[in-house]
Amino acid sequence: MKCPYFLAILIGIIHCLDFNESEFFKSKCDASCIYYGDFKSTSIGSFPSTCTTVCTHLTLTNDCDLSENQLSSAFQNMKHLIGSLFLFQTKFTSARFLTALESVECGRDLYDFKIAYNPKMEEVGMTNLTTIKCSFIGIHENKELKKLNIPAFKFASPSAENLGTNNTEIEIQIDSEKYGFCITSVEMCNFINIENVNLKKLGGGICEPGIQPSSGKLCNASYEVFMETEIQDGCTQIFGKLVINPKNVQNVQKLSSVEIIFGVLYIEETNLTTIDFLGNLKYISALGYNYPAITVQNNPFLSNFSFPNLKMIFLMKLPFLLAILTGIIYCLDYFDNSEFFESKCGSGSFVISYNSKMEEIGMTNLTTINCSLIDIHGNQELKRLNNLKFQYASPFAAGLIYNTTKIEITVDSSKYGFCLTSMEMYAFMNIENVDLRNLRGKIFTLMNEANARPPYKMARNMDLIIVVLFMSIAQIL
Repeated sequence: MKCPYFLAILIGIIHCLDFNESEFFKSKCDASCIYYGDFKSTSIGSFPSTCTTVCTHLTLTNDCDLSENQLSSAFQNMKHLIGSLFLFQTKFTSARFLTALESVECGRDLYDFKIAYNPKMEEVGMTNLTTIKCSFIGIHENKELKKLNIPAFKFASPSAENLGTNNTEIEIQIDSEKYGFCITSVEMCNFINIENVNLKKLGGGICEPGIQPSSGKLCNASYEVFMETEIQDGCTQIFGKLVINPKNVQNVQKLSSVEIIFGVLYIEETNLTTIDFLGNLKYISALGYNYPAITVQNNPFLSNFSFPNLKMIFLMKLPFLLAILTGIIYCLDYFDNSEFFESKCGSGSFVISYNSKMEEIGMTNLTTINCSLIDIHGNQELKRLNNLKFQYASPFAAGLIYNTTKIEITVDSSKYGFCLTSMEMYAFMNIENVDLRNLRGKIFTLMNEANARPPYKMARNMDLIIVVLFMSIAQIL
């Protein structure tokens, strides 16, 4: 075991041992509002049902013999729960008995906020819940769950106790085996606007119809990709398939106000030379759609695009995150939600090929590619990459599952004078388990790179040495 890992585990154990639950509860609740009992008919009479803030571990399992009405009566005044919430294998059809609940704050409990394996639960139904201060929020494996119905939930953060562990991330897992399970557009907006959220698992689709937001304007798009969208003014949210084709391409500048697409973006057979009209687009939620989140195909004049504010694409079922054919770039996403373009490309493959007018890549803020294949070839006018910040690459999750730990990189161009900067070459060479046998071009050192370049390290494997030799010979010739 490596020392840093051991030290981290030791610190974590010490931190947990240092946590005094009794003192934590005393600091949050009146003594009369602290409850250590269980939730059964023999003990529920002792629950502090008149308190608005209650400190307890609210744990309901399959041995709970109380009805939903009895629980509703016990919890009718409880607005703030301090401790944890754990509903596991219960018989209940919803958690509406917690309708009064407005906030949950966890200590350092194992369960945090979890509603799982409840075979009859059809909805959560905590309609007044606005805030969860827990590091983990899990609503999953409830096989009859049709909807969440938690429209007010919009604030989440780790509890104050967990912040002491430098754990600032909130992990959310939500799914259901029920066909037709969906999340409303309002709930989805609330999730994606939570700071430091990790939506590790988000299943289902977006409920139809879309709900008008409290601020902004939701506009309906097309139902099918062969129907162009009627593009309206002032839309901040698009619901459905945003289809741009020759019949409506003249109106694309109206899309400059769009921030979220609940659906997919489909651009086909236009005369566009650039995609720069979605400058305010922040999120695409393609949950439940059998299409890539973004498809751009048969646009022969397209030479550039920009999504400068795009933060996240949500797509869990289909293996295509982005497909741009005879266009710029496509990434294939098999498992993970991904931060996109400005700093990271998601998991799968990263391919930029056969773009006849492309002169440079120019993704100047791209630092990380978590893909097993990086392929830039067949771009006959490509002169340079211009990927100034790219430094890291690793195989995607599926590759690790199938023991594919090598990253294959192909970069070439038939353009005379195509070159890589020395910093770009250095970045490629320092990727672990990289296969660079298909790297062609010359090395060009920029004046401002000379001082910035790190000290040269020995190549990680023989492939790298061969590549360097070939590229050096190419420069001489």
